[in-house]
Amino acid sequence: MKLAKVTFPIMAGFLFIAGIRLVGAPMVTLGKHAALHVEGDLELKSLSNITMAVDNKKARSDTIISFTPGLQFTLFEQSPHINFSLAARRSFIHFLDEDYFNEEPWNIAFQTGYNGDLFSLNAFYVTRETMQNISSEVYESPSNARLEDDIVQSTLENFGLNFHIAFSPKTGFRSGVTWTGTNYAPDKNGNDNFRDLKEMVIPFTLFYKVTPKLESSLGYRLRRNDVEKWPNGDLGPKYTDHYLHVSLLGHVTAKTDVQVVVGYQNRNLRKNDPQHSFATDVHWKFMATEKLHLRAGLFRDFSVGSKEGATIEISSANAGFDLLFNRALTLNTKGQIRHSEYSTGRKDLGVNGGATLTLKPSKSHWEFRTGYRYDWSEFKMSGDSYDYKNHNFSLGSSFLY
Repeated sequence: MKLAKVTFPIMAGFLFIAGIRLVGAPMVTLGKHAALHVEGDLELKSLSNITMAVDNKKARSDTIISFTPGLQFTLFEQSPHINFSLAARRSFIHFLDEDYFNEEPWNIAFQTGYNGDLFSLNAFYVTRETMQNISSEVYESPSNARLEDDIVQSTLENFGLNFHIAFSPKTGFRSGVTWTGTNYAPDKNGNDNFRDLKEMVIPFTLFYKVTPKLESSLGYRLRRNDVEKWPNGDLGPKYTDHYLHVSLLGHVTAKTDVQVVVGYQNRNLRKNDPQHSFATDVHWKFMATEKLHLRAGLFRDFSVGSKEGATIEISSANAGFDLLFNRALTLNTKGQIRHSEYSTGRKDLGVNGGATLTLKPSKSHWEFRTGYRYDWSEFKMSGDSYDYKNHNFSLGSSFLY
């Protein structure tokens, strides 16, 4: 994924010119049902450990400037049933000290579909180039890929379709299929350190609306994970997961929203080597007051190691709150603790958390934000213990028209 580097003077000039063009660029309307949106994101970040190194001698801090312009073409924006959008964004990421890591990753997304009361069908495709540890967001499910002296880069592809059929005003059926691919780029020396991963998911869900705003369901999910073959030609492991679950989703009270998915999961590497696990995905939100919203969640599921292809059991808990000072100014916070247990014997314990203050003036196309994120992770393997930490400060603005 290594692309052409951008020198800082050239990039600074480009940012200035692009910023002027974004401010003066209106949304373009193409006929009655088509529109072209212009967007841009400019962010300044300070990281204390850009590669998440566990060796203090290799831990490097840096300041990063990133600019991300984008375009989004949409059809049928005013339609309550039909949607179509095609968006493309490109980031220009510049490290002030370690300029070897300068990159220009792409993010392309397509979505279309029909949404009706009795039937809906949607299709999507997303491809995104990523750089480990650079985002200022608090990750819901951090990657287990890490290098001591380099930044892990990957390309994520996700495409699929889903449909919904209503049998009556209260009952119906949902299903579909989703493919996800994670392709890792070689490190700065040209070495492949991680195995590419492929995943296919097919869910089947029968649902019943307890109330107009609260839904219960019974579901089954089939998931297949394939790990790329090893450098010596040996095939990587293939995992098949069977997950039977029940769920409750929607408004429990006027002030409480929940998503509760709990069930039993079976993972087969070989027919004589099954694993069994309780799995869950819970989200809870409570409006304590009009200005204070509380959030919490629990998660447990299987995953796959990106280096050795090991099976992983991940358990995590998170909590946070949103403080709405007024219609324009909001404070969002989130903290998470995570435990991962590998079939190879490795165990990880991680904590991350952060806060973001966002200002979005009324009737404005601009948004301004500042934030902080902290990451700490410890992993134990072969009798040894290692840990890393990182402080991530950010200041940014976004424009969308």
